[in-house]
Amino acid sequence: MKLIDGKGKLFGIINIVDLLIIVFAVVVIAVGYKLLNAKIEPPAEEMQTVTMEITKKRESFCKNIKIGDEVIEKVNNVPFGTVKAVSYKPAKEYTVSQIDGSVQNVDVPERFDATVVLEVPAKESVQVGTLLSLKAKHFTGSGYVLSVDKIEEAE
Repeated sequence: MKLIDGKGKLFGIINIVDLLIIVFAVVVIAVGYKLLNAKIEPPAEEMQTVTMEITKKRESFCKNIKIGDEVIEKVNNVPFGTVKAVSYKPAKEYTVSQIDGSVQNVDVPERFDATVVLEVPAKESVQVGTLLSLKAKHFTGSGYVLSVDKIEEAE
Protein backbone atom coordinates (compact mmCIF):
# COMPACT_ATOMS: atom_id res chain seq x y z
CA MET A 1 0.00 0.00 0.00
CA LYS A 2 1.36 3.41 -0.99
CA LEU A 3 1.75 6.23 1.50
CA ILE A 4 -0.16 8.66 -0.76
CA ASP A 5 -2.39 7.23 -3.47
CA GLY A 6 -3.38 8.77 -6.84
CA LYS A 7 -6.22 10.84 -5.31
CA GLY A 8 -3.86 12.51 -2.79
CA LYS A 9 -5.15 10.54 0.18
CA LEU A 10 -2.84 9.46 2.97
CA PHE A 11 -3.01 5.65 3.30
CA GLY A 12 -6.15 5.86 1.16
CA ILE A 13 -8.15 7.28 4.10
CA ILE A 14 -7.81 11.09 4.40
CA ASN A 15 -6.75 13.83 2.06
CA ILE A 16 -3.37 15.32 3.02
CA VAL A 17 -4.74 18.92 2.90
CA ASP A 18 -7.61 17.98 5.22
CA LEU A 19 -5.13 16.36 7.62
CA LEU A 20 -2.98 19.52 7.68
CA ILE A 21 -6.06 21.66 8.43
CA ILE A 22 -7.08 19.37 11.30
CA VAL A 23 -3.53 19.35 12.75
CA PHE A 24 -3.35 23.16 12.46
CA ALA A 25 -6.72 23.55 14.24
CA VAL A 26 -5.63 21.23 17.08
CA VAL A 27 -2.37 23.18 17.51
CA VAL A 28 -4.21 26.54 17.56
CA ILE A 29 -6.68 25.24 20.16
CA ALA A 30 -3.88 23.82 22.34
CA VAL A 31 -1.81 27.02 22.22
CA GLY A 32 -4.89 29.19 22.88
CA TYR A 33 -5.87 27.06 25.87
CA LYS A 34 -2.34 27.25 27.25
CA LEU A 35 -2.16 31.05 26.86
CA LEU A 36 -5.61 31.75 28.29
CA ASN A 37 -5.10 29.52 31.32
CA ALA A 38 -1.55 30.62 32.10
CA LYS A 39 -1.16 31.64 35.73
CA ILE A 40 -0.01 35.23 35.77
CA GLU A 41 1.52 36.39 39.03
CA PRO A 42 0.64 39.98 39.78
CA PRO A 43 3.62 42.24 40.35
CA ALA A 44 4.48 42.89 43.98
CA GLU A 45 2.58 45.92 45.21
CA GLU A 46 4.86 48.82 46.08
CA MET A 47 4.34 50.14 49.59
CA GLN A 48 5.15 53.37 51.39
CA THR A 49 5.26 54.40 55.03
CA VAL A 50 3.18 57.38 56.09
CA THR A 51 3.95 58.98 59.46
CA MET A 52 1.17 61.12 60.89
CA GLU A 53 0.57 62.95 64.15
CA ILE A 54 -2.78 63.01 65.94
CA THR A 55 -2.65 65.78 68.53
CA LYS A 56 -4.20 66.58 71.91
CA LYS A 57 -5.99 63.29 72.60
CA ARG A 58 -6.61 61.50 75.87
CA GLU A 59 -4.23 58.71 76.87
CA SER A 60 -7.03 56.14 76.49
CA PHE A 61 -7.38 57.17 72.83
CA CYS A 62 -3.65 56.69 72.24
CA LYS A 63 -3.71 53.25 73.88
CA ASN A 64 -6.51 52.14 71.53
CA ILE A 65 -4.35 52.56 68.43
CA LYS A 66 -3.13 48.99 67.92
CA ILE A 67 -0.30 47.77 65.70
CA GLY A 68 -1.77 45.71 62.87
CA ASP A 69 -5.09 47.59 62.76
CA GLU A 70 -6.46 48.08 59.25
CA VAL A 71 -7.35 51.75 58.82
CA ILE A 72 -10.01 53.19 56.55
CA GLU A 73 -10.10 56.69 55.12
CA LYS A 74 -13.20 58.32 56.64
CA VAL A 75 -13.99 60.66 53.75
CA ASN A 76 -14.26 58.00 51.01
CA ASN A 77 -14.76 55.01 53.34
CA VAL A 78 -12.10 52.95 51.53
CA PRO A 79 -9.25 50.84 52.97
CA PHE A 80 -6.14 52.97 53.42
CA GLY A 81 -3.38 50.95 55.10
CA THR A 82 -2.11 49.17 58.21
CA VAL A 83 -0.77 50.56 61.50
CA LYS A 84 2.90 49.54 61.84
CA ALA A 85 4.03 51.59 64.87
CA VAL A 86 2.54 53.88 67.50
CA SER A 87 4.11 56.20 70.06
CA TYR A 88 2.71 59.01 72.15
CA LYS A 89 4.05 61.76 74.36
CA PRO A 90 2.49 64.51 76.49
CA ALA A 91 0.95 67.22 74.33
CA LYS A 92 2.58 70.64 74.35
CA GLU A 93 1.38 74.01 73.15
CA TYR A 94 2.80 77.49 72.98
CA THR A 95 1.28 80.10 75.27
CA VAL A 96 1.91 83.82 75.34
CA SER A 97 2.11 85.57 78.68
CA GLN A 98 -0.30 88.50 78.88
CA ILE A 99 2.04 90.44 81.15
CA ASP A 100 5.41 90.48 79.42
CA GLY A 101 4.56 88.85 76.03
CA SER A 102 6.97 85.92 76.50
CA VAL A 103 6.19 82.63 74.75
CA GLN A 104 6.36 79.34 76.63
CA ASN A 105 6.00 75.74 75.47
CA VAL A 106 3.90 74.10 78.20
CA ASP A 107 2.30 70.69 78.69
CA VAL A 108 -1.42 70.37 78.02
CA PRO A 109 -2.96 68.62 81.04
CA GLU A 110 -4.18 65.06 80.39
CA ARG A 111 -3.59 65.30 76.63
CA PHE A 112 -1.16 63.41 74.42
CA ASP A 113 0.19 63.63 70.87
CA ALA A 114 0.21 60.26 69.08
CA THR A 115 2.65 59.54 66.25
CA VAL A 116 1.30 56.76 64.03
CA VAL A 117 3.29 54.99 61.29
CA LEU A 118 1.14 53.44 58.56
CA GLU A 119 2.07 51.09 55.73
CA VAL A 120 0.11 52.23 52.69
CA PRO A 121 0.07 51.06 49.04
CA ALA A 122 2.13 53.42 46.86
CA LYS A 123 -0.91 53.91 44.62
CA GLU A 124 -2.39 56.08 47.39
CA SER A 125 -1.43 59.70 46.80
CA VAL A 126 -0.35 61.18 50.13
CA GLN A 127 1.47 64.47 50.59
CA VAL A 128 3.27 65.82 53.64
CA GLY A 129 1.04 68.31 55.45
CA THR A 130 -2.22 66.68 54.35
CA LEU A 131 -4.94 66.30 56.98
CA LEU A 132 -5.92 62.61 57.07
CA SER A 133 -9.14 61.44 58.69
CA LEU A 134 -8.90 57.75 59.50
CA LYS A 135 -10.92 55.16 61.36
CA ALA A 136 -10.16 51.64 62.52
CA LYS A 137 -11.73 49.05 64.77
CA HIS A 138 -10.59 50.74 68.00
CA PHE A 139 -10.16 54.42 67.11
CA THR A 140 -11.12 57.24 64.77
CA GLY A 141 -9.17 60.44 64.40
CA SER A 142 -7.61 63.08 62.21
CA GLY A 143 -4.02 64.20 61.98
CA TYR A 144 -1.42 65.75 59.74
CA VAL A 145 1.07 63.77 57.64
CA LEU A 146 4.65 64.34 58.82
CA SER A 147 6.52 62.18 56.29
CA VAL A 148 6.02 59.80 53.36
CA ASP A 149 8.77 57.29 52.55
CA LYS A 150 8.85 54.61 49.87
CA ILE A 151 9.65 51.13 51.19
CA GLU A 152 12.61 49.71 49.28
CA GLU A 153 12.31 46.06 48.27
CA ALA A 154 15.10 43.79 49.52
CA GLU A 155 16.51 41.80 46.62
